[in-house]
Amino acid sequence: MKKIISLLLVMAFAFSLCACGKSKETADKKVSTDNNISSEKSADSIDYDISALNTTMAYSQVIEMCQNYQKYLNKTVKITGIFACDITDSRNYYACQIKDNTACCSAGLEFVLKDEKVYPDEYPNVGDTITVMGVFNQYTEGTNRYFELRDATIIE
Repeated sequence: MKKIISLLLVMAFAFSLCACGKSKETADKKVSTDNNISSEKSADSIDYDISALNTTMAYSQVIEMCQNYQKYLNKTVKITGIFACDITDSRNYYACQIKDNTACCSAGLEFVLKDEKVYPDEYPNVGDTITVMGVFNQYTEGTNRYFELRDATIIE
């Protein structure tokens, strides 16, 4: 039984690498593209305009930002995706989710609005497409590291 479970875990891990195997390569290409986007958007004070990218490139860029977060900290990011909300006893978490083109993988960025709003009255509906702009930040809860756009605004 242990062998079967081990084999299934290895196969699941291998499948996950195959399913999203181009993410790292795509992310590497995206970083050089984003440097161009960054210089073009400096007048608008947007460092990384992820909203201008197709879903696979946007997904790859978010993964890159979370893996190499030090170089993105305190940079202004604009992102388009699907609004998601997780309501807990301690607080509400709001996020902009992106799926790659095959819809096998998703990534997103949590956001905290600059101006306090009342949920659900002053927020989009879960599942709506939104564009959010904010400052990339990392924080910890317990022993876990999370990423967010702080001082964010919902543009669309």
